[in-house]
Amino acid sequence: MRLAAPAAIVAVVAAVAALAPAVSRYDPDAIDPAIRAAAPSRAHLLGTDEYGRDITSRLAYGARISLAVSLASVAIALSVGSMVGMTAGYFGGPLELILMRIVDGLLSFPPILLALFVITFLGPSLVNVILVIGLLYVPRFARIAHGATLSVRETEYVQASTALGATHGRTLRRAILPNIAAPLFVQTSLGLGQAILLEAGLSFLGLGAPPPASSWGRMIEQSSRFMSLSPWPVIWPSIVVSATVLAFNLVGDAARDALDPRLRGRA
Repeated sequence: MRLAAPAAIVAVVAAVAALAPAVSRYDPDAIDPAIRAAAPSRAHLLGTDEYGRDITSRLAYGARISLAVSLASVAIALSVGSMVGMTAGYFGGPLELILMRIVDGLLSFPPILLALFVITFLGPSLVNVILVIGLLYVPRFARIAHGATLSVRETEYVQASTALGATHGRTLRRAILPNIAAPLFVQTSLGLGQAILLEAGLSFLGLGAPPPASSWGRMIEQSSRFMSLSPWPVIWPSIVVSATVLAFNLVGDAARDALDPRLRGRA
């Protein structure tokens, strides 16, 4: 039951993003000064912004940007981080020391500051945002994969795989990865929400997808300067960002409770 509500929110956001052209009654970039800062109405369900653009349409297309950045960046972090953590935990020795010290070094930087530095240097673009967020979350997946690999490295099925002559790559793929997938799945769920929040923050600072992309963070930043005209253009994207991030976090918490035997069955 705990999973139903947040999963429903995630499903709705994903559906709206996938069906944005069908959901949107208006062009998200169409400007109409005659209806600027209009309140919610039948014609415009969530109102219009300071340029007369339909907020519902902009939120729908903004969902595409947020989910695309979130999914792509977390996919990068999951694949690279898991490989680094598993390699360090499996082989140990100097390789483990070098890889995990690099991971610790990346973790020592506050994510938003490192993102600001890299994107300011590379320039704002959707691809750069994806790459930066992916890089920022690599250490989190690496630490989880490393710890989980250490816990299963000496188990019988890993030793049996090695005794049967399996290569290191096959042992990592077939004996270790399936048995450390649960914590990685939980971190993936949490990372998706955190990536959306970070993307919104970068867009708010003008370092996300460049205009006229209707990013949720950029919508909040642009409309916050015109609060005296109408608060709705700020309220709606703020609610959407908060609800989506909270939903992903609750899904991750529920998955953790379901997959961890020590927590299973607790209220």
